[in-house]
Amino acid sequence: LIPDRTALPTVDALYLKAVTDSIAGEHAAAVKSYSEIARLAPNDAQVFVDLGRAYERNNETDKAIENFVKAASVNAQYATAYLRAGIVYARKQETASATAAFDRSESLYQTLGNVEGVNEVLRNRGVLFRRTARYDDARAQFLHCRWTDVDAHLALQIDPCRGYGCACPILTCFDSVPQ
Repeated sequence: LIPDRTALPTVDALYLKAVTDSIAGEHAAAVKSYSEIARLAPNDAQVFVDLGRAYERNNETDKAIENFVKAASVNAQYATAYLRAGIVYARKQETASATAAFDRSESLYQTLGNVEGVNEVLRNRGVLFRRTARYDDARAQFLHCRWTDVDAHLALQIDPCRGYGCACPILTCFDSVPQ
């Protein structure tokens, strides 16, 4: 697509390399590129989320969390930073930290009116609860997400099931919770 990458501004060239490396599964190389971007743009929270995601893919969970927390310190209103931190904390079975991060993320997404963001938090919190055998709490998260998702579809005046029955991945999670 871009015959001469040297014509790109430095940060754009680094982003292109980082994304290309990520797609190729070269996560350590992606970490290197995102780290350089973070050095060049230390006040951009998105850069630290991207770097955290690269660390996450490279199975460096502590460094991933460190960068998600850095993103939140750069922009305390950046819901994605809290969501990603919560997901990694949950993966590490640090339930209290995961719950706190999910709570903050959900609050921010609600303030923004971001239904998809709220649903993502609810789904991930439900998964955390299911993993910790809190089945009633998990079910409540999945049910709330389900209705929020349906409400969002109805607000857009489209058929949430497209006439074929719901294919929502959230319902799949709900169906897998033991009765």
